[in-house]
Amino acid sequence: MTLRCLAAFFLVAVAACAQGRMRPPQNVGCDRNALTVYQGKVRQYTRDRAQVKLVIDTEEKTVERIVLKLNGARTAESRFLWAGETFQAQHWRELESEPGKLKAGITVNAWVCSNGGPPLLDWQPPAR
Repeated sequence: MTLRCLAAFFLVAVAACAQGRMRPPQNVGCDRNALTVYQGKVRQYTRDRAQVKLVIDTEEKTVERIVLKLNGARTAESRFLWAGETFQAQHWRELESEPGKLKAGITVNAWVCSNGGPPLLDWQPPAR
């Protein structure tokens, strides 16, 4: 009986560890110990020349507000990824139905540094 209990415990522990932490993108901008990722559905999205604002309903059942300030050197594209890859011009058509209007079904992994650096937004296309 003890061996079965140990085996069951080991399997549960392995499954829990396998979930682990998400691997951050290379260009996130801070040490992983100063990093949080908010994964979830975008409830609200606005984009203009000065900023991108999101409200995310996270998978952890929290609501997070993210603001990406833009300037001449920092464009939206420089802080966006598309499914973990470099954001390209053609991704705008997949992300937005029109400028500033997010398409349905898009989710995001918002990587936020506690040092106040700009967030990195990894957009996830809807499952097909």
